[in-house]
Amino acid sequence: MDQFFKMIEYRKELKLAFSDLELEDFKTFYNFELKRLFKTREITSWYFDTNNFKLYNDSFDTDVDKFKFRYRTYSNDNVLYKEIKENTQLGKYKQKEKTLFRDISEIKHVTHKGLMLSPCLKIVYTRNYYEYKNVRITIDNNIIFENTKNRSKHVSRFFLDKNIVEFKILNVKDTEIEKNIPLNTISFSKYSFGVKKIYNL
Repeated sequence: MDQFFKMIEYRKELKLAFSDLELEDFKTFYNFELKRLFKTREITSWYFDTNNFKLYNDSFDTDVDKFKFRYRTYSNDNVLYKEIKENTQLGKYKQKEKTLFRDISEIKHVTHKGLMLSPCLKIVYTRNYYEYKNVRITIDNNIIFENTKNRSKHVSRFFLDKNIVEFKILNVKDTEIEKNIPLNTISFSKYSFGVKKIYNL
């Protein structure tokens, strides 16, 4: 077993995409009611998929019974986490495990739900964490997408010139988080966006 800690959490998420100027207007809208939760962290994620990008294609072809598989590090610790995000008929869930791996290079491939998965996309960004009433708000910026070496020796990168704001539920008994959002939300997946840009799919 590669994990010594495991957490599964219910998730409801809504997202917005802002330019730098729009982000400042967004913060002004909430005035001083945003409470900072943690220090700013840099997050690095490595997403895994099949050779023919089945998980990527499933994200468009099916509404439920799909998942994303990644390993992730945070700048405030040296732990490599395994994270699986699932979209089921009962809702969205995230499973998070600490692993004993020291570096992502140790993981050539994994098997999950009968699928052989290997690294395909690296995403690096800066995240700030806030709380507003019963909602956690994260703001991601300086988002960089990059292919993995096992997929192509040629390095391909893409920089996203938007800030991604995400509203995440804090109290699982209160699922009406839309009332705290001032604008229409979008459907956005860093993984799906990155694969499309990097591999021209």
